[in-house]
Amino acid sequence: MQDRDRTRVLGRRLAALVLVLPVLGACGGEGEGAQPQISGSTGVANPHPTQSAVESEPDGSDETGIDLGGEAWSAKFGFGGIWVQVDPPVDQMIKVDVETSEVVLEIDGGRGVAIGDDAVWIATGAEVLKIDPTSGHTLLRLDAPASYVAVGAGSVWVPTSGDLKRFDAESGALLATIPVTSGVITDLAATDTAVWLTSKDYGGLFRVDPATNTVVTWFETGSGAHGIVIAESGVWVTNYAENTVSRIDPATNAVVATVEDVGSGVGIVAADGAIWVSTQSQGISRIDPATNRATSVAELPGWSYGIAYHEGALWVSNVASKSLSKVTVPPAES
Repeated sequence: MQDRDRTRVLGRRLAALVLVLPVLGACGGEGEGAQPQISGSTGVANPHPTQSAVESEPDGSDETGIDLGGEAWSAKFGFGGIWVQVDPPVDQMIKVDVETSEVVLEIDGGRGVAIGDDAVWIATGAEVLKIDPTSGHTLLRLDAPASYVAVGAGSVWVPTSGDLKRFDAESGALLATIPVTSGVITDLAATDTAVWLTSKDYGGLFRVDPATNTVVTWFETGSGAHGIVIAESGVWVTNYAENTVSRIDPATNAVVATVEDVGSGVGIVAADGAIWVSTQSQGISRIDPATNRATSVAELPGWSYGIAYHEGALWVSNVASKSLSKVTVPPAES
């Protein structure tokens, strides 16, 4: 970054200018390519029900929050802060302290981030770094050119060109290389029992078994499959080109519901028993897993992208306005 003090100044401004929007509680781009061929796949999901569009849209604000100095993309909470990927001229993964609303860490070149038990993992495009979440010091480097990273099953998972690499989280040793015929992997999430990868090129989702280090299934979700979150209610995927959200039952590896007219913003997070999703030129919606219906909760102009959650508030990054906004979330009405 040409001016190393610039983001620190933005951090001081953020404390004063972070946006808080009222939210209503609720009851409870690329097209598709050819389907990948996977040896040993357990099949493609059956046709699935489609749910209705967003039910209501309360009055919102046309303000855009605080300028971060570059297009603001992914946002995740961890270790007391919101980690936001900001494009050039900032070109950093920044950490915004949730208590002070100040930028407290700046990692050059950060593209993707995963929150581990004792560290954050940041993909820079050229390598993956294990970072001390307080000091920002680099603890470990993985030789893996990637823009995305996930942690789970005691490992670090990194999608590179044509495969998924598994590294030991402590030593950094390469444990496995798993072929994935996927085009471009657009995001991934991991637990102790499964690693899920989205592919916008194929409009679908891969599942990898950490016990065998193999791809066990692939199935369609929708054009532009991208954002992914694992919740008690299932695995949820935003299909930004179709502006839909798919719900997957991990017990059956099937898409069991599709929520329409939300999801083009890519961002998705599970919190307070609900699924929160961003939609371009619309803002934030709440999906009730009991009904698979979406309710608009906050209007935000432009491209609302990443969503992070902490103690009753959503932090939303915006590509078009290069901003970060804070949205207060009241308890859902019964």
